[in-house]
Amino acid sequence: PGQPRFGLEVRGDSMDHTIKEGWIIFCVRPTALTAPKAGDLVVVETRARTGDVEATLKRLDVRDGVWWLLPESNNPEYGPIRLGAALAATGARPLPGSALAGHIDDDGEFEITAIVDQFLGAP
Repeated sequence: PGQPRFGLEVRGDSMDHTIKEGWIIFCVRPTALTAPKAGDLVVVETRARTGDVEATLKRLDVRDGVWWLLPESNNPEYGPIRLGAALAATGARPLPGSALAGHIDDDGEFEITAIVDQFLGAP
């Protein structure tokens, strides 16, 4: 409530159990008051060591102290993404005014740039 929201159109099928391609998700930026937590749908920007940047929509989860991004799809092409120890060490709370960020094991870096507030399906 009271936070600016923005919309994104979903592309791809990695979350098709919950959100279909073409649907619009409405998001808020993480803050100290709205930090992402386990169970949230989040938009995550990843930066590979090659320099490639990609945004992905996944469910945030924690298992045995390790944070994961989980797809919700029947497509076996998609598997969980393990977020590195940097996130587990900081807990699930960003510093005030900062995004939740860290390393994806040895593959690159990530930043949780948005938390999904609501979504709209196709009419």
